[in-house]
Amino acid sequence: MTRSKQRKFELSIISLLKLVFPDTVRGNRYGCGTEGNIEGTPFRIESAHGIALPDAVELIEKSEDNYYDDERPRLAIIKEDRKEPIIVAKLTDFAAFLEKFLFDRGDPS
Repeated sequence: MTRSKQRKFELSIISLLKLVFPDTVRGNRYGCGTEGNIEGTPFRIESAHGIALPDAVELIEKSEDNYYDDERPRLAIIKEDRKEPIIVAKLTDFAAFLEKFLFDRGDPS
């Protein structure tokens, strides 16, 4: 995967998410490592272009290991070559999202 493909992929995700979460931005790649690839949403979002589905699970697990103090639900948005992007999340994180944002029953953390 080239940096330009990854950057273009992240920018396409950001432009879509800005419709719902206007503060969505690319995470700081060179800071202290406390941000996901995409920030400004209620989720910890890691993204990768050109990887297979099993690798998305690894993205989520690394996010949990590296950002254990971040209570936001974790998502991996991946795009295999010549395929549509997909979102991978743990069922508990997805259920927390549904509860908070669709049914307004409280904080998902």
